[in-house]
Amino acid sequence: MEKKTATFDILFTTDDPNLVNTAREHLRSQASPEALHSGVVNVYNGKYRHVILPRLATTAAGAPDSTKRTYWGIACSTMSSFYLGVWESPHLIPPAANSNSEDVQTDDQEFRNRAGYGIVVVGSAWVKFSSGDGTA
Repeated sequence: MEKKTATFDILFTTDDPNLVNTAREHLRSQASPEALHSGVVNVYNGKYRHVILPRLATTAAGAPDSTKRTYWGIACSTMSSFYLGVWESPHLIPPAANSNSEDVQTDDQEFRNRAGYGIVVVGSAWVKFSSGDGTA
């Protein structure tokens, strides 16, 4: 088995205000020189870019799902395996004269549009996920 390493540089969370504030607190906090813990370095400061995913805590239909509000994870931007394939660029198909694109009763013309694309994720070694409730 080959050992794989990733440099995780993205911290993603839902848009839950408490979770967003906690992430910002961990990523941006700095110890005061006069504090009891002065000199302690925040190892997370500058390590991650915080990305808020407002649709992460939703159902498949797009409705809000409060059971997912604490979801968060880390990702490696250099190892990402997201791919977007565009087979047909978006374009407009204008109506042709004497075709079925004209409504004879209203004289409305039908303008069609078309596009073809696909989005895939090939592997998941570059992303780690947590449900935020201590179970996964």
